[in-house]
Amino acid sequence: MSMLITVFGADGRQGQSVVHRLVNDGKFSVRAVLSNNNRNALAIGRVEITRCDLGDKDAVQQAVCGSYGCFVLTRTEVSRPDATEKEIREGKNIADACALHKVSHVVVSTQLNTERALGIVARNMVAKAMVEEYMREICLPVTGLIIPCYYEHFLDVFKPYKTGPSDYEIAVPMGTHVWDIISVDDVGEVVRHVFNNKTQYLNKTLSLAGDKLTIKEIADILTRQLAPRKFKDKQSGPKIQRQLYQGN
Repeated sequence: MSMLITVFGADGRQGQSVVHRLVNDGKFSVRAVLSNNNRNALAIGRVEITRCDLGDKDAVQQAVCGSYGCFVLTRTEVSRPDATEKEIREGKNIADACALHKVSHVVVSTQLNTERALGIVARNMVAKAMVEEYMREICLPVTGLIIPCYYEHFLDVFKPYKTGPSDYEIAVPMGTHVWDIISVDDVGEVVRHVFNNKTQYLNKTLSLAGDKLTIKEIADILTRQLAPRKFKDKQSGPKIQRQLYQGN
């Protein structure tokens, strides 16, 4: 009999990557949790689809019921002034449901707490760090995965902008710092591996990276691969980074 993994955050690319990899593994059955306001169907065979208001404790408990494991990716609603509080509250609801139903292994997509480490309130990162912290406080069997930027973000969030007929600039506020980066599809493969090797990874937090590159190095790679287009790093340092994180 296959083990049921419930995937919270199956609306987005990371969650869908996890769903695909677990389904293809063959050892797991998968329940994909979508938010109530997501009108798009998750077109993956052999997946149980459930819609859930993560603010509703009873609904979350029902979504978790019967699960061997849970993958937890909480969502930051950046347009809301209370985005951090809402994300933490929903993450705690999931954690409490996992505790109630004695889930054997929880894999949580987490981040560093930038407020504590840097004095910068990156709301999505702080919230995810606080959710992981709460899971450990209530003694859930947890593995944390710190997820870096996706390569795929250069197709949307960090898409280079055109400055000339064949010239592009990448405006990412990293200065000359090395950046951890990964393909979102590889996240699903890591999660699949962690669920298959619980003893090895239980009660640990792992930081993932497919590459460690500066923005200039990324620009050079794009220039080589997409010639005759030319890409360059539009230098933007810590001051701009702080403004972006704080929403100024």
